[in-house]
Amino acid sequence: LNVAGPVLRQPEVLELLCVGRQTLWKWRREGWFPQGFVLNRRGDLGWHRSQVLQWLDRRAEGLLPQLAPMEGPW
Repeated sequence: LNVAGPVLRQPEVLELLCVGRQTLWKWRREGWFPQGFVLNRRGDLGWHRSQVLQWLDRRAEGLLPQLAPMEGPW
């Protein structure tokens, strides 16, 4: 996983957080995770690396609720 760049694309964020797309979508919808921004005309999402790492730090420090991944019928 390469998190050295200033912008993380959605696949990199999913791998870093060890969650799926649906979970990330839910966290964003509920306001638990930064919204990110659109990178291109296709609608690919990206996040500032510093913003994601700061979120991870705050979560590790217990400053954010413990978030469970979405559960599905599978």
